[in-house]
Amino acid sequence: MSGSDKKKRAFVTGANGFVGTNLVRKLVAEDWDVIALHRQNSDISDIKNLDIERVIGDITQPRAMSKLIPRDLDAVFHVAGSTNLWARGSVEQLKVNVRGTRNVAKAARLANTKKFVHISAMVAYGLYSGRISENSASRGSSSDITYIRSKALAEREIHRSVRKGLSAVIINPSHMIGPYDRFNWSRMFRLIQAGRLPAVPSGGGSFCQANAACDAIIAAAERGRVGQNYLL
Repeated sequence: MSGSDKKKRAFVTGANGFVGTNLVRKLVAEDWDVIALHRQNSDISDIKNLDIERVIGDITQPRAMSKLIPRDLDAVFHVAGSTNLWARGSVEQLKVNVRGTRNVAKAARLANTKKFVHISAMVAYGLYSGRISENSASRGSSSDITYIRSKALAEREIHRSVRKGLSAVIINPSHMIGPYDRFNWSRMFRLIQAGRLPAVPSGGGSFCQANAACDAIIAAAERGRVGQNYLL
């Protein structure tokens, strides 16, 4: 196999989750070699039959991450994160989303990863009532909602790593819908279908489809500008 024909290699954290599963499947379909990270007791039913390498680890453990990420990868896709919205999970959420991001970014930088793609969220910008762009001021770090604050603080970790030499890009998806979602918007749709959703508050939001989002995530690895945020 010539150098130009060599398959690209990627490491994906949170590979068994909703977004991670869609991303891993998309990467495999596009002929990438994939190393999929998941925790010890994770449900891997959606990825277990794929032609990938699976590794077990915890992003909150810095030594483990430094051993798991191989050198000279084409991309590390950091998808793992806590989406908990209950106050009692705040401490763990900050540990996973902020410290975990710091650990993965450092390990990727020291392993000479060519491109690091961090999957953040649109709410990292804070709660806006109108239209925002990539140039809008980020005010999520002052939010009373731990999830929002944790995503904004995780982005700070990425920008610190960029200043240290990591070639990183940040993706900010809006509400995501699509296959392999069992706990997020799909849960609400099932409650509506069963007539068990008691009420829906007024308001609105932006949405993106998971497969299209994964196209953008891969494009960010291939031609995203270092240090740039991209809203989906």
